Amino acid sequence: MSVVPADEITRLLTDFQSSTRGVTAALLASTQGRLHGSTLPSGPARLHLTAISAAALAIAGKGARDLQLGQLGQVHILGASGSILLLNLGEKAVLSLVLADGVAAGPVLEAGKRVFQQLESLI
Repeated sequence: MSVVPADEITRLLTDFQSSTRGVTAALLASTQGRLHGSTLPSGPARLHLTAISAAALAIAGKGARDLQLGQLGQVHILGASGSILLLNLGEKAVLSLVLADGVAAGPVLEAGKRVFQQLESLI
């Protein structure tokens, strides 16, 4: 498989963010915490989201296995003024979506699954 430029992944993430109400940032990282693409500018926020995504997915995945819940599908982190939705791409990657306050996760999750399929073919 050829290496896909981060620009292609970032373009897909940017298109997704601009067409999905309430998504304020989107990021694709490996399960080891390597950034593949992001709509966030370079800086601490992007580094933190990359690390949080990989770590939260690893912890939640272990919990799901230990409790015999099957393969982890998603993690939803709720904050006082927004949330982060992490979608598991198997052993390969995690799609992280930052949602504005009050945005329902359901419609974003459905849209995220569609972009997820496009991204899966690139990594």
